[in-house]
Amino acid sequence: MNFLVKINNNDVRDRGEIPCHLVQNLLDQKIQQLESQIQQMMLFKGELEEYRTAWANKPDSQSPSPEICPLIASGEGLFETGV
Repeated sequence: MNFLVKINNNDVRDRGEIPCHLVQNLLDQKIQQLESQIQQMMLFKGELEEYRTAWANKPDSQSPSPEICPLIASGEGLFETGV
C-alpha cells in the first residue's frame, strides 16, 4: 500500500494513537479516486468504440490527400483528450 501517505510512526506512538482510522480514510479516498478514474476511462473507451464502428463503415481513402489519415481528421479532438 505504497500509495498511502507515510505516517510518522514516532508521532503516532508518542500520542498513543493507532493510525487505523486514518488508514481506513485514506483507503476510502483512494477507492473513490479510482472509481472516478474508471468512470472517465469507461466513457473514453465508449467514445473510442464509437469511432472504431464509424470508421469501419468508411472506405480507406485512396486519393491523394494532405492529411496523413482522413479518419483521424474526422475524429477531430479525439486524440487531444488527455485521458
